[in-house]
Amino acid sequence: MVTTLEDRTRGQLILIGAIAIAFIILGLVVVFNGLLFTQTTSSGETLESASNAEDVELEINRSVGQVVQEVNRESNPDIENTDIEEFGNPYSNSTSNSRPTVVTVDYDSGSKDASRMDSPTSGTVYNASNEESLVLGQLLLKEIGSNDRIDITFDNEDTLTVDRNGDNFDVSFDSGPGCDFLIDAENDEDVNYNALTGKVSGESIDRECNAVTSEVRGSYQNISFDDPHTPDAFEIVVKGSDFEEATNPVDVYWTVEVRYTYDSRATSVEKTDHTIEVYGENL
Repeated sequence: MVTTLEDRTRGQLILIGAIAIAFIILGLVVVFNGLLFTQTTSSGETLESASNAEDVELEINRSVGQVVQEVNRESNPDIENTDIEEFGNPYSNSTSNSRPTVVTVDYDSGSKDASRMDSPTSGTVYNASNEESLVLGQLLLKEIGSNDRIDITFDNEDTLTVDRNGDNFDVSFDSGPGCDFLIDAENDEDVNYNALTGKVSGESIDRECNAVTSEVRGSYQNISFDDPHTPDAFEIVVKGSDFEEATNPVDVYWTVEVRYTYDSRATSVEKTDHTIEVYGENL
């Protein structure tokens, strides 16, 4: 076969064209992958930022709620006379140390429509007027000794029994399950038990006891301690202040409203009139 100059030229052109097409395809692949990576990274940052914003709000709710609980323990609770900076500064500082964000929290207003009772007593803690059931926000039993037992009756029907024997804790509720667990405390060391969160002196206990705390949470017309199994000290908070009988009730805050901002590299959130419940299972 005789190859002419024209044939060789045509072959070279075809080869060059094929190489050019290959480079074009390779370039498109690189650009496409770059766009896909950018979109994926952007979406990931957006999701992470949204998650961080939700976490920040939960932490603000928790930290502000705990601050107001401390205010509520005063003889005449008054947030207006509380240093507003303690709502925002400690949390903002701790947040900026852990992630590149700026968080500010400012107190706006509060609703003093709950009652705290904490005087040592036997018998009725409170009996609501007009047979109204009041939401129970706090049930903290204090100074429980190594051989103490406490019986609390709700609406003259169901009784919560807290029985401590050394480092063994036994909790039961008439209308629901019971649980027992070991606590990290010496025999001569008093502890506190929060019947709505299941924490002993601030420490979480076995998850199996969550069923008991769920049963105790609710609304009750009256609460009383049964002799001779009464606590040395306690703190009970209910939403409302209209009683036929109550043990030295003090008006306290049930909700507060704050303004807060959250700024990060990926997002910015500003909320006004953000309502926080002072008492709840997450606090």
